[in-house]
Amino acid sequence: MTAILGSGGIPVLAHGILADGSASLTPEETRERISRLFSAGLMGAECFYSGYSERQTEIMLTLSWEAGLLITAGSDYHGSNKAARIGDTNGADAALLTTFFACLAERRKHGYCSEYC
Repeated sequence: MTAILGSGGIPVLAHGILADGSASLTPEETRERISRLFSAGLMGAECFYSGYSERQTEIMLTLSWEAGLLITAGSDYHGSNKAARIGDTNGADAALLTTFFACLAERRKHGYCSEYC
């Protein structure tokens, strides 16, 4: 995370509720993961993801709000080798992503984010 932050990036946890393979972490295990990574500089979490169930999305949103993380979305598209389609974020709410986009814009313009992050 030091390298990401040092280069003006925004460290984001992808698929935070997922463990190895298709297994899921419990909400408490996910909370512990977020807390550990937050102390190392984590700034956001992928709350909308093509592979999440509705419940997993709810858990990730709740834990991210509790931790004060930026909300992000991802499709996990890696080409035709996966079922996910590019841009399929499993119903991401655009209004919840505005702070993340504002932070990106500020980092791009100024090299840091003061107001949104």
